[in-house]
Amino acid sequence: MKTKILTTTKALPIGQGWSRIENRTGWTDGWVVTPHGIVCIYSQGDDNYYHFTRLDFAWNGIHHIKTFDGKRYPNRYIVTLAKRFAQKIAFNQP
Repeated sequence: MKTKILTTTKALPIGQGWSRIENRTGWTDGWVVTPHGIVCIYSQGDDNYYHFTRLDFAWNGIHHIKTFDGKRYPNRYIVTLAKRFAQKIAFNQP
């Protein structure tokens, strides 16, 4: 007996700030959709962990990483940082 597998694809609303960020005990991870691509985020920090935030973004076959040592930002600001990071990489800004 064959099993029919149903798959659906849904386009992400690029440029509308769509994201998936999950808070866990001591850390946060997820991704943010920007007009230039998807930025993966990881942030940690509480009494048990060192505080830092990391952004990962691939552009033109190059993996770019930006780390903020000593900082754990709120989710809304992480989304803003992710959008700025992708824009700087896409437009070759320093």
